[in-house]
Amino acid sequence: MARLGKSTLKALMMLTAQSSWSNVTQETIAGLAYRIKDLRATGGIVVTTIGLQTGASLVATHEDIITVILDQNSTTADYMMRFLNKVCLGLEDRLHLTDALTITVTDRDGNIIENDVGR
Repeated sequence: MARLGKSTLKALMMLTAQSSWSNVTQETIAGLAYRIKDLRATGGIVVTTIGLQTGASLVATHEDIITVILDQNSTTADYMMRFLNKVCLGLEDRLHLTDALTITVTDRDGNIIENDVGR
């Protein structure tokens, strides 16, 4: 348990984000693991757009660090995320609807008597 002031926390998670052109290294995950231990946190989460190197993945598994892979084009509304062997999607779209009504009055022979268009 981590001690912060007068209160005691039963759980404290550490979160880090990594966005780059290469996989997260073993050194990065090992550093995160030691910071988790220093804080006496119960676990950690690393968020990346690419993934972990093989050695980093082994360290993360051993140290109970959860990996979240987020698409690099993600926004707060539109995203694709791989987390705990599941894929989560967030989608936002806008829809604009309009309607129109046409009334045509004809006589028995089919001649148009009145044609009215409403919006």
